[in-house]
Amino acid sequence: MNLLPYAVNVLFSEKDHHLYVGFTTEINKRIDNHNDGGTSSTQHRRPLKLIFIEYYLFKDDAI
Repeated sequence: MNLLPYAVNVLFSEKDHHLYVGFTTEINKRIDNHNDGGTSSTQHRRPLKLIFIEYYLFKDDAI
């Protein structure tokens, strides 16, 4: 468990080889949501793989 609440993540689309950058406070749920098709911006780009993550204490820093 990470003590820093905000995670910036980069996902790699194995379908079209593009990257998606986002941030969240619940990384595992967010990745599952992307791969389940629950995010309109990535639903046609599945499957997605987490390739980078960086944690921040403050939301403004993550954004």
